[in-house]
Amino acid sequence: MSDKLKSLINDLGKNPGLQQAFKTDRDSIFDQYQLSEDDRELLRQEDTEGIRRKLGDDESPISTNSIVHKAE
Repeated sequence: MSDKLKSLINDLGKNPGLQQAFKTDRDSIFDQYQLSEDDRELLRQEDTEGIRRKLGDDESPISTNSIVHKAE
């Protein structure tokens, strides 16, 4: 499991300021959370299934966290 990825996903679910920053400058957020390149790529690809597998939890917050998906 990636604790840093899990921390980011949890924080995105409850922090509107972080959500906005994630929409506009993901790389800065990736750096702030010190994500591995694998974790960054999962988020760039919006691979929710891969993120769930990485977190080791099919019921992870990513299932309801739409911020991971590109803003339309």
